[in-house]
Amino acid sequence: MDVFGNFDSNSVRQKTDAPSDKTGGVFNPPEEDAVAESLLLELENRKKYPSNLSCDRRPQAPNLAELENTCGIDLTQKYNEVKDSTMKIVNHEGEAVGSGFAACTDDGSVCGVVTNFHVVRIGPADKEFYFLQGDKATKGHVVKKDRENDLALLVPDDEPVKGASGPIVFKPVKFGEAKKNESAFTSCFPTLQLNEPFVNSGKVHDTEARVLVAVGTPMLSPPSIISDQRNIGGCSGGANFNAEGELIGILRADGQEGTVTIKSKHAQNLLRDYKQELAEKQR
Repeated sequence: MDVFGNFDSNSVRQKTDAPSDKTGGVFNPPEEDAVAESLLLELENRKKYPSNLSCDRRPQAPNLAELENTCGIDLTQKYNEVKDSTMKIVNHEGEAVGSGFAACTDDGSVCGVVTNFHVVRIGPADKEFYFLQGDKATKGHVVKKDRENDLALLVPDDEPVKGASGPIVFKPVKFGEAKKNESAFTSCFPTLQLNEPFVNSGKVHDTEARVLVAVGTPMLSPPSIISDQRNIGGCSGGANFNAEGELIGILRADGQEGTVTIKSKHAQNLLRDYKQELAEKQR
């Protein structure tokens, strides 16, 4: 049974306590421009940002990416470079559970979609997920989990998604390494932004932080990146890039210290370990 029926990206439900049914959605989102502007104003009005900002880290939708920022990043150009690498992740019930990005091993022989473990941490019977980009969709399943670093690896299936305009063409990210005080930006899918990724600029403040994260079971994180970007709801598992468009980390949680981001090397290790497992199976 196809969970989407006649596929419509606007019918995808964000995981929520709001009333819903299995065939429709919690809401029909307004036009993207209105969503982006309302979210931007809402966050600004709440005055969530500390007074000692190192640069302008306001959430910016694609159509707002040309807004002037002081992070030294041409968001309009960088958005176009990375938007096909990032995607929304939806579970088998049609609920949007987080974000993810396409990645490959160094030699390109093994590829998949990386996200947070807490995004897909449901039982063994619920390993099937969908990747969404606009009206395109691809079905996938979990193949490996790294609970310590809150990561999971999914691989796409060949089965077409009924009603989608076609499968996603995966564009793998380029890996990099975070540097303290460098400018960075995220690409992810917040709760209200269904069809296009959201970009959000900021600065890296620490690359070896140990902080208490309360996503799922509270625990002390491995050495992680801390930045002053916002990890908006729905962006868990999203990609964090440097000014060159290289992946430096994976969004995990939003805390008092700033956004906690998992180092990109752990995603590389996850891919390498899965590659080794596949090789061992073929022996």
